[in-house]
Amino acid sequence: MKIIKNEIYEELIIRQKHARYQQKKINIETRRISAFFVAIPEEVQNFAMDLIERAAFMLVTLKDLEKDINENGTVELFVQNSISKYDRERPAIKIYNVAIKNYSQVMKQLLELLPEERQTEAKDELMEFLGK
Repeated sequence: MKIIKNEIYEELIIRQKHARYQQKKINIETRRISAFFVAIPEEVQNFAMDLIERAAFMLVTLKDLEKDINENGTVELFVQNSISKYDRERPAIKIYNVAIKNYSQVMKQLLELLPEERQTEAKDELMEFLGK
């Protein structure tokens, strides 16, 4: 019984460390993304900050998914029973495709909050930033 409790405790510690590490990455991305949107009008800053925080979370998630996909591929052998085996798209691909669409939409919303004269310049800067 004590061994099981230790294993559960160790798993909990690992998950907490991972959650703190993920939050640090999200905070870093939040600051990086925020730097592109300092020209957003004050009356929509709170709304923009919510979008920036969501975008940062999605970006960290997307990077993690990309790493997983690069390491494990896009398809996997699925075994339903001893007779039925086939290749299928990995769930990470589906999650990635939905997340990238949502991330793109959030970034588009953020760009639209900028004053018009700043939008084109910000799009170019953002594309350069995302390419890194």
